[in-house]
Amino acid sequence: STYPLPLIDEMLDRIRTGKIFTALDLENAYWLVRIKKGDEWKTAFRTRYGLFEYLVMPFGLSNCPGNFQAKVNSTFSDMIDVFVQIYLDDFLIYSQSHEEHVQHVRRVLKRVIDHKLSVNLKKCEFHSQRVKFLGYEVTPDGIHMYLKNAYWLVRIKKGDEWKTAFRTRYGLFEYLVMPFGLSNCPGNFQAKVNSTFSDMIDVFVQIYLDDFLIYSQSREEHVQHVRRVLKRVIDHKLSVNLKKCEFHSQKVKFLGYEVTPDGIHMCADRVESIRNWAPPVNLKALQSFLGFCNFYRGFIRNYSSIVTPMTNMTRKDVECKWTPHLQKSFEDLKEAFVTADVCRHFDPSLPIVLETDASDFAISGVLSQRHKDGLHPVGFMSKKMQPAELNYDTHDKELLAIIESLKGWRHYTMETSTPFEIITDHNNLKYFMTSKSLQFLSDFNFTLSHRPGKENIVADALSRREQDELDIGDRQNQRKCLLPPHLFAVIDANVQTESTSYTHIEKMLREAYQDDQYYNDGMQWMNDYGFHVNDDLLFYEEQLYVPEKLRLVIMNTTRPSRDILVRTKLKNWSEETTGLLQPLEVPSDRWTSVTIDFMVELPECQGFNAIMVVVDRFTKMSHFIPCKNTITSEEAA
Repeated sequence: STYPLPLIDEMLDRIRTGKIFTALDLENAYWLVRIKKGDEWKTAFRTRYGLFEYLVMPFGLSNCPGNFQAKVNSTFSDMIDVFVQIYLDDFLIYSQSHEEHVQHVRRVLKRVIDHKLSVNLKKCEFHSQRVKFLGYEVTPDGIHMYLKNAYWLVRIKKGDEWKTAFRTRYGLFEYLVMPFGLSNCPGNFQAKVNSTFSDMIDVFVQIYLDDFLIYSQSREEHVQHVRRVLKRVIDHKLSVNLKKCEFHSQKVKFLGYEVTPDGIHMCADRVESIRNWAPPVNLKALQSFLGFCNFYRGFIRNYSSIVTPMTNMTRKDVECKWTPHLQKSFEDLKEAFVTADVCRHFDPSLPIVLETDASDFAISGVLSQRHKDGLHPVGFMSKKMQPAELNYDTHDKELLAIIESLKGWRHYTMETSTPFEIITDHNNLKYFMTSKSLQFLSDFNFTLSHRPGKENIVADALSRREQDELDIGDRQNQRKCLLPPHLFAVIDANVQTESTSYTHIEKMLREAYQDDQYYNDGMQWMNDYGFHVNDDLLFYEEQLYVPEKLRLVIMNTTRPSRDILVRTKLKNWSEETTGLLQPLEVPSDRWTSVTIDFMVELPECQGFNAIMVVVDRFTKMSHFIPCKNTITSEEAA
């Protein structure tokens, strides 16, 4: 073989009987091998002082590992696989008893001295039951791997090693275990730990890749939980990095957060880093700062609102120029991190309160729970609107804030046993829910409560910041009228400013009723359809009928004394309740059931300006018949 290196798996299998171990490491191992006389010219290299040649084996030649392994194999041939394993310059001596092990170590060291080798004592471990060898931790109980090299615990499927091949100056190599850097490594390793600890996850342990968090209600219970986890670690030949572990503590760091019984905090050292962050000098530095802050955005009230001026600077068409306005936003964000609230742990047994609000350009939400000492936040959400969402009406923006908040916290709010409360400052929101939003909201058990904007301080603050005016879209385009001016009635300026008393309005209504066609017609059959007269005024279910010529005056009157219904005409209102929607019967033959519709306001052609479309519901056959806009039902028949 060109590279006579031993297989690590086979070496580890041979040392499983050992009870006492010693790990040795040779110093400057390759330099102990003399290059064959006459072949020194093959190692020549050029410098500013001329050509030089190696007399001993240098590091970096392609055949160095194989040649050195061959030398140590011949030197320790009577000991290998008996009580020592050698991989290049790493030695592992193993024995059944302490006395036997002393003899084995002496024999190996004597052979090292005889062949003028040297040992790096700083890297050696003598007479131990736990030593490090080739990245493994060797103990009498078995071979363990550090969890910090967690991916190496997953063996690549046999036959798929070629997919990991990579080229080096020494040739092609393939991984036998899962390397760091492959796109599917995190998912595969997470699946492995999930299956290994499946009966513990979400009961008393949380696992994210190689990070474990064990939690308990009492110290006695916690000891049992830790023992169960560590036993499972040993059973599956895993190991933990003790330098990064914290045992039996009420404050631990996990995934960049500080976890305590009270809730989740930002790590103090990271907050201090943000506090001492210098103002960005270019676009890359600004993106780095925002990326670092985004990790903790869930702790910051109105985060999107605060960072809007800085995020606007990351756009391609914006000149990167640091202004006093950006400096103020930068300082406000750092101050928000220093004064951030503690997010409490979510407790399913406590009532849930969701506060939402929307401004012209952003939405926000605060998820809280009612504790004995008051309302405490669980998390914060804020989001800038997309360009299309900037054109939404006020009620649609408020509804968007509710929907996005529920999506973000659906694992807390979906299918709760008791209704939770959603607080908004838009009182009429429940009347504007569309069928699409109702379909999504049907999965949540909630009640909608109104809180005036002045009292909705927590969620409403984002729309009160002066700096947020930078990114609310083009106000002129938002205020454009979608209908041409000639379709709107002209309001007299005198009418707009006139202060009209309610008594005078009632007098005008009574006078206008005398010659109003709809009023006279309605009086004949009002008793049958819910109309009634009170004090000579016509009402339909507590709503006042206003003749057409007075509607402009009524609509411009400030603070009307009662709800006024402006109607274009009286309709034949039925008091019968409507039934359920019923599908049309499927026709049994062609042309037994048809649908008719009209395409109107078309350019006139040969005296026609409309098309009557007749479709057979059975065959979908269609007829297009030219007609006029003035066609009557008799002519259509």
